[in-house]
Amino acid sequence: MLITSFNRMVRNKWIWMAFSLLVALAFLGYFSPRTGGCGRRAFQADVEAGARGKVFGRLVSHDEFLTARLFEMRFRTDLRLTPRQAAALDRLAWKRIAALETASRMGLTVSPSEITETITRDPSFSVNGVFSKERYRAIILNQLRIDVQTFEEYLRQEILLRKLQNMVESTLLTPPSEMDRRVANLCDEMVAEYTIIEPQTNRSSVAVTEEDAKAFYEKFPKLFEEPEKVAVKYVSFPISNHLESAEVAESEIRDYYDEHDEEFLDETSTNSTNAIASRLPMEKVKDQIEMKLRRQHAAQKAGDAAADFVISILPGRLSPNPPSFEEAAANLGLAVTTTDYFSVRQTVPGVDAGYRFTRAAFEREMGDPARRVSDAIIGSNMVYALELVGRKEKHVPPFDDVKQKAFDLARLAAEHEAFAKLSAEIHADIKQSLATGATFTAACLKHSLPVFTTETFSAYGGITNDNPYAEELAKSAMSLQKGELSDLEAVTNGMLMVYVTDRKPADTDLTLMIRPQLQAMLDRYAGSAAFEEWLEQNLAEAQLVDMTAARQGAAAEEQPSAAEEDEESETQTQKGEE
Repeated sequence: MLITSFNRMVRNKWIWMAFSLLVALAFLGYFSPRTGGCGRRAFQADVEAGARGKVFGRLVSHDEFLTARLFEMRFRTDLRLTPRQAAALDRLAWKRIAALETASRMGLTVSPSEITETITRDPSFSVNGVFSKERYRAIILNQLRIDVQTFEEYLRQEILLRKLQNMVESTLLTPPSEMDRRVANLCDEMVAEYTIIEPQTNRSSVAVTEEDAKAFYEKFPKLFEEPEKVAVKYVSFPISNHLESAEVAESEIRDYYDEHDEEFLDETSTNSTNAIASRLPMEKVKDQIEMKLRRQHAAQKAGDAAADFVISILPGRLSPNPPSFEEAAANLGLAVTTTDYFSVRQTVPGVDAGYRFTRAAFEREMGDPARRVSDAIIGSNMVYALELVGRKEKHVPPFDDVKQKAFDLARLAAEHEAFAKLSAEIHADIKQSLATGATFTAACLKHSLPVFTTETFSAYGGITNDNPYAEELAKSAMSLQKGELSDLEAVTNGMLMVYVTDRKPADTDLTLMIRPQLQAMLDRYAGSAAFEEWLEQNLAEAQLVDMTAARQGAAAEEQPSAAEEDEESETQTQKGEE
């Protein structure tokens, strides 16, 4: 009877229609807008395929993206990046990937001979002016710490990007009139008069009240901010104490010799018939290697001693009631040094571990005994262990604590503002006097300003008589015609004004020589700026999809909101009451 009823159910089309409807509704719920629908399914498929993103519709793998990132960092993997810097680096990597994809679509390629020529021309890989294949491999493997194939792929990409940049630069054109103006500004010969308005010209005293100082303090709190600081106590373990007991095996010396080719190249062995430098025999460098390894072993032993010291004072390791930092140091006959408070940008005087010591100090935490003490910190001649004594958080001190500094800075700001105002008034008055026919000397005399006259000079040739304002004079005068006054230019001891008394066109031979050089320089500058703009535009056209960012956004979307959680909690409560 049961089987018969089941067979009827299987053959009933209405039951199947209802079942299909339920399945459709279930899929509709699963792929609702909250989870992205079919787009989410396609996105998930892309992620499962190992993609980091898409450019021009092409999937970009994590490996390809990380390689582009490494190339943009120029193989530096030790960089400590802020989140903003990391995001900027990611964008550079995406611009590189999109540009290379465009190059591929355009049919641009790089031949093996182009890569070889780039490598052999690089002086870094030469010994006595001749390319050394052994040195090339040693630098790539031991200094850059990558394989040769990766480096040559980097070169291939750089050559491709340079070809793209050349194409962008070829579309640029500097108008002849603009070139004429720039050449004239650079090469024309001129004579100028100038004066300096010095701060003491402002005879009025600047009075600053306590209210002024407090207002300045409140307006610019960052100027008074004290950075986070820590103080520590530490003990030192001399590396030299372990040199005699450190042992170095022959096999270690041989391994080090084999793995560090670039350290032992015999540069005198390269000549015109032998382009590959040979290594010095191991017998000649054995003592050098042994001493280096012995010092490494001694540093390791000193580090072990420091680690044992740290373990001895941690609760629950060797004893439930371990000795204090000072007691453990006294047991070993070690002196304990306590530092003043220092910031993350400072090193501790007398400590030869530099910023390694500083970083270790700032990584400590007061609340946790295990986190209050550092691991061994290896320096040049010492190994250190430290314990955090105290921490001062970043803060702006109360006004009363920095009152004198506030007065000093407020007074400087007021003096600067008053001097800038006075200089602008003098400049405007001199300009007005010149417009009415007065000479520059007469206009300056009204304000008791001395006037100096330059030798004949050009911006290209400069001023040769050791004039302290040579650079500023050339910069201010180069775009002025005869009878024109410059704007104010800040110099070390005041404000500079320049008045051009004579200007003559440059020698034709000089302009003919300078013009192509200037053209090339301007093209490079404009080309570089244009290429950066093109990279941004190309990335926009690539319709970048960064799946990591999208995945993070999707995860945030799928987190229930506070309202949803409250509603669900209320529902569960009602069910419990029922």
